[in-house]
Parts: sequence; C-alpha cells; structure tokens
Amino acid sequence: MKKALVLLLAAVLVLTGCMGGAAEASSSAAVVRLMAESTSDSSAPATEIRSATVEPTVSVVTPTVTVDYDEEDLTADVDTSDADVVILEGDAIGFDGGGATVEGSVITITSAGTYQVRGTLDDGQIIVDTADEDPVVLVLDGVDMTCTTSAPIYVVNADRVVITLAEGSENVVTDGDVYTYANPETDEPNAAIYSADDLTVNGTGSLNVNANYNNGIASTDDLKITGGTITVVAANDGIKGKDSVAILDGTISIAAGADGIQSHNAEDVEKGYVAIEGGTIDIVAGLDGVQAETQMLVSGGTLTVEAGARTAASNQAGTADSTKGLKAGVAVSITGGTIDIDAADDAIHSNDALTIDAGTLLLASGDDGMRADNVVTINGGMVDIAESYEGIESAAITINGGTVLVVASDDGVNAVSASSSGMGGESNDGSMLTITGGFLVAVGSSGMAESPSASSGQNSVLVNFTSALLAGTIVHIETSDGEELLIFSSSKQFQSVVFSSPELESGETYVVYVGGSATGTVVDGVYTDGDYVAGTEADSFTVASVVTTVGESAGMSGRSGRQRPKPTTERTSFP
Repeated sequence: MKKALVLLLAAVLVLTGCMGGAAEASSSAAVVRLMAESTSDSSAPATEIRSATVEPTVSVVTPTVTVDYDEEDLTADVDTSDADVVILEGDAIGFDGGGATVEGSVITITSAGTYQVRGTLDDGQIIVDTADEDPVVLVLDGVDMTCTTSAPIYVVNADRVVITLAEGSENVVTDGDVYTYANPETDEPNAAIYSADDLTVNGTGSLNVNANYNNGIASTDDLKITGGTITVVAANDGIKGKDSVAILDGTISIAAGADGIQSHNAEDVEKGYVAIEGGTIDIVAGLDGVQAETQMLVSGGTLTVEAGARTAASNQAGTADSTKGLKAGVAVSITGGTIDIDAADDAIHSNDALTIDAGTLLLASGDDGMRADNVVTINGGMVDIAESYEGIESAAITINGGTVLVVASDDGVNAVSASSSGMGGESNDGSMLTITGGFLVAVGSSGMAESPSASSGQNSVLVNFTSALLAGTIVHIETSDGEELLIFSSSKQFQSVVFSSPELESGETYVVYVGGSATGTVVDGVYTDGDYVAGTEADSFTVASVVTTVGESAGMSGRSGRQRPKPTTERTSFP
C-alpha cells in the first residue's frame, strides 16, 4: 500500500537526532509541504518525518568566503592601442614586440603587459613564463588554436594572467588526447588552458574549450571568471581552481566527464572553496556538478546542474563515484540565485553544514534532496525537492522560514546521525518535531505517523482511521459548534491525519468528518474561502494535552535490514 504525506507549516520546524527535550524555536513564516511514498512492500514503509535516538555532533559553520576582484579582473574592454600583437599563422607565429620570443609555432611571453592575439594556429602553444610582478593580459580576438601534445595556453610562471575575450570575437582552444612531457614523472600541464598561478577570464566575446586529454580550464591557484560566453567540453573536470573558483558573471556551459567545477585544496582551510555570485551556468557532469573541498557559496546567478546518470549506476546502487549536484567538504551556504539540480546522488551535500537564506532551489535526486552530516538550516528562500529517496537529512534540521516542498520515496525529513543513516538498521525511536505556531496538516500511514513533540508551544492532534482512505477523500475538522478548522483532500491514499493550529484550544471538543464535498480555493489539498457539505462523522475529541491522539495506530512494521530502492530514472517536472 502506498502512503503519502502533505505537510503545510507556517511556523518553525526543528528536528534533531537527540532524545530528551525538543529544541526551542520562535515562530516565523516557513511553509513546508512534504510527500512521502513507499513501495507496496509493507516491510519497508515510508516515514514522513523521523528522528533517531542518537546524539548529533552539531557544528554550525559560518561561511567566511570573500572574493576580491581588482581592476584587471573586471576590465572587459581592454585598450589594445599599445598592446603587442601576436599573429597566429597556421604553422608559424608572427610577433614584432620585445616581451616574448618565438620558436616555430611556440611563443613564450617573458614580460608583463598586454598582448592581443589573432589568427589560427594548427599545432602550437602560447606559453607565459615571467618573473614580473605585474599581470600578463592576453586579449583573444578571433583565435582558433590547437596543440596536439600539450596545453595550447600554458602559464608556467606569472604573478597573474588575465584572458580577455574581445568584444564580438569567437575563440577556440583545442588540445589532443595525449600529452607529451619532457619529464615522465610530470603530470602538468593537464588542461587545455592551464595556469600554475592565478588566472582570470573576462570580456564579452566567446571562448570554446575542447579538452580531449583531461581538464578544460585549470589553475593551481585562484581561478576567476567575471564575463564572457564560455563553453567547455572536457574529458575530465571542466573548470578547476585548486585554491578557489569564483564566478562573478558570464554565460558558462560545461560538459565534463568528471566534475563540472572543482576546487580541491585540502591543505589550507581558507582555500579550496567555490563562490558563485552571478552569471548563467549550465553543467552536465559525469560526477559531481560543483565540488568544493572546503566551502561553497552561491549568492546569485542561475545554476543548472545534471550530475551523473539518473539510473541504477548511482551511489545508492553501490558504486564508489560521487555524483552529487553541489558538494562541499565543510559548508554550503546559499544566499541567492536560482539553482536547478538533477543528480543521481544527493542534489546538495555538505560534510558538515548546509545553510539556505534565500534563493530558488529546484532539486531532483536519486538519493537525498539535501543532506548535511551535522546541520541543515533553512532561513528563507524557496526549496522544491520534486524527486528524492529522502528529502532533507541531517543530524539537526531547523526550518525558520521560507517555502519547502518535498517529494520523497522514503523519509520526507530525516534527522539522523551519519553513523546510522546507511542502508538499513536505522533507529526510529522517539520524535522531535517541535511546532511553536502556525498551521500544520499532514496525512500518511497510521503505523508510521508521528505527531509534534509534547513540548511544542501549540496544540496538535493525531487522528488514526480504522482503515485506509482513498486519495481525494475529504477530511473536515470543526468545533462542536460547527466552526470550521480544516477542510483537506489528500492526493494519496492515507490512514492518519496530523493537525496543528492555534485554533485548537485546550478543553474544547472537536468533530472529525470524512467524505462529503467542498468548494473554495485549493492549495496543496487545503480548501479556503469555501463551503463544506458534510460526509460521515468519523470521531470526536477533546483537547486535554499538547498532543491528542484519536483512534488506534495500525502498528509499525520492522525496518531492520531494509534495502533502499533503486532511484527512479525519470525526473519529475517542476511547475
């Protein structure tokens, strides 16, 4: 039997994995809607909101990511009137300046300054190798260059290199599928555009990078993108900055065999971060869409990610590869922007903390919609998890504001420690859902239904029906005097209703009806501004405590040793 839950909450929702006392919270303006479905296997029932009896190690991380952009980073229209001109001429290079040397089809820039590059290079390189403290600016102004044995653009040494895409220009950089190294123990360069120092890409022109050997654009220091239309097709990672990747603006399209965007410095806690502040970014990645070794900040722009194949080949099916949408080793912070993720594994994952303050998130996942090992905090924004195995999972989950929509095949919201969140053997003793105000209606199975905590600041009722009710059946709750509190119609079959409202007053008696018909405005099954034509009186109750239970539970099936179902292969369309 399938089970479902739809939850609307205009209050604070706090879930922790610890026993003994619910967390305190003040009322806010969160709206949460959950839907959990199980398979027909009664030994693996879906749970809508669950917490385990483990003590979480809560570590709230305050993001410290700040990116400084200087004049060269932001100058899209470079004055080339005094620039040295580099002409790519098939199998040769023309150069008449004093800051570089040419040998055949290879030019080595040895002095800081501005270099305007034009033309076609069949098999050669632009190498930057200078000890000057000022930046080298390469203005690509209609370039089509190929190097079959190494990186076409290779920064060996420089204080900083800025690649500016000239207005209206179309530029193409292509490497071969095998690199030749002078030292066989060397594995750098390993990208079509490779820098051993800081690298910035800006401008208003276009750049197509065809990385047949390994990575597309890579820097072993900081990599910044502040403009341009950039397309990267890479055998391995698309855009990679060891110390950091920062994107301020631009239109970026990445098709990568491995990670779409990656920063991987694990030695310095202040590095290894990804910051996306603007632009339009479209990623199709064989592994993670965006991966940060430490912190990830998304504060603006539009980010679309497809990570991994949405088939049984995901992590959930036992493979070792990571196919997450956004992944950070320490913290993910989202303060703005629009994020659309379709991931075989978790849509958003943090090894410590995940915080959402604003933005619009449209998520589909073969595993968790959002997961953080220690803390998930939602303070605002719009989160729409259209498809997941478990919607939101962490040791501690706090929803202070915003709108959260969840569809899950197992738990909608699951507060559980990392040690007990594996495949099977999960504990399900005790619940900490604490509601302090607002409006809550949840429908689902009877045996697995959980009401808010008895320490909540607002009364609630759990109504268990003697048998399952069909989808579309109306549930109506009114006072003994006929004053309406709830008219609700579930989109799925159900056998229990959890309801909380400031209108549930202690000592008062209420009547529950099922069936009948209703008119009015319907949002997620809740009718407002309409009339109810009575069906059958199912039960009545008097509020004598914070949590009132009506009727007998249908019992709970064992969960030990259950196996996670394979992720679905189709994505739910977003409205």
